[in-house]
Amino acid sequence: MNPSLPRRTFLKGGGALLSVAFLPACASLPVIPKRPAPNTQMGLGWISHQSGSFVLTLPRVEMGQNIATALRQIAGEELGVRPESIQVKLHGTRDIERVRATVGSESIMDFALPLARACATLRQALQQGQIRGQLAALDFPVEQLRAFSSRTQWVGRSPTLAQGLELVTGQPLFVSDVRLPGMVYGRILRAPVSPEIPSRVAAWDERSARAVPGFVALVRHANLQMSASEGMGIVAQTPGALDRIEQALNIRWQTDGAVDDPSVRQAIDIDLRLASRARRNRAACGRCSVDRR
Repeated sequence: MNPSLPRRTFLKGGGALLSVAFLPACASLPVIPKRPAPNTQMGLGWISHQSGSFVLTLPRVEMGQNIATALRQIAGEELGVRPESIQVKLHGTRDIERVRATVGSESIMDFALPLARACATLRQALQQGQIRGQLAALDFPVEQLRAFSSRTQWVGRSPTLAQGLELVTGQPLFVSDVRLPGMVYGRILRAPVSPEIPSRVAAWDERSARAVPGFVALVRHANLQMSASEGMGIVAQTPGALDRIEQALNIRWQTDGAVDDPSVRQAIDIDLRLASRARRNRAACGRCSVDRR
């Protein structure tokens, strides 16, 4: 155990809670925080034991890439319990130390080892009879971690998806579900070309757009400019109204420069390329001779 780390003992919700130490250091956050790489220190606040149950606070946002399921499998493996028995909850900015942006392809690569070490620390404390307080995570060697063993019970198996039932029944609240008093929705429309190519609004049907139920406003402002691309803003009462307003607006764009170069379209036409390769293969086979004697 690292004696330099502070320890706090507390009870939460009337039940005993045992978790690893977590140092928020909120006062030291810069105005624009950096994106630190996950490490054992950051893994200290992701797993806890509350009133006889394990709680996994996800350090990443679940967006359908199944990181909640994978991290729960790792926690279950290390704790020696069925993954389905671990409660999974999404983190808040006050719950855990700041982490890097959610990128599904690096979630397991970067987060598996810190989580496994934290779970191993928690398992060892429970085996020694410690059921409350906070712990300092131990840097167990990888070869001592169950989740990285060649004989795993849960990791690598087909699991029950974490939060799967909740997702398909519409229970979680997503950002798009939030409704605040007086809330409206906006979208910026641009010409379908690179913003480096000068483009601007040439004509639009404002009357038809205003006739769409839910219409709020059209916005033309210098702040909507992106590089050489002019943007037009539309505001509506609902996300669906934005789609209908955009269609009714029927914007016609004016662009400067060659934006429909046939040579470019030919170079990126995958069907044309595959057809050309097939013709070459047939021609090559046609030149082959077979001695049938």
